[in-house]
Amino acid sequence: MKRRNRRAYGLIVVLIVLALVSGSIIVLTQVSGMMVFRTRQMYLEARTRDLQASARAWAELNARSQAEGTEPRTIALDTKPLAAPGAELRVTISRPEGKPVGAAVQSACGTGRRVLRRRGAFSLEDGRK
Repeated sequence: MKRRNRRAYGLIVVLIVLALVSGSIIVLTQVSGMMVFRTRQMYLEARTRDLQASARAWAELNARSQAEGTEPRTIALDTKPLAAPGAELRVTISRPEGKPVGAAVQSACGTGRRVLRRRGAFSLEDGRK
């Protein structure tokens, strides 16, 4: 009788350990999936900030030569040198009458099905190149 109880006790211990291990695997799977999602989101946000900064720098250097008349002009910038796959970058330059040259930036960056789009607008001061 004692031998039978020892086997049952060993089986119960094995089943409890198996349940604990499988529970920890499920928790680790969910946490790692959340980390992958957050990492991709941070990558897209960083890439979009880089695109916005590049567009602003380009606009500060080239806006005055590109702004002709009072009609807004949209220019699509090449993103291949930035090594940003799936990225789009458009700068709209406008020169309203009596106001400094302004620029609006539209950027999009994506990986797979996720696409992050951002818009920004700023005016260029006269004394700045």
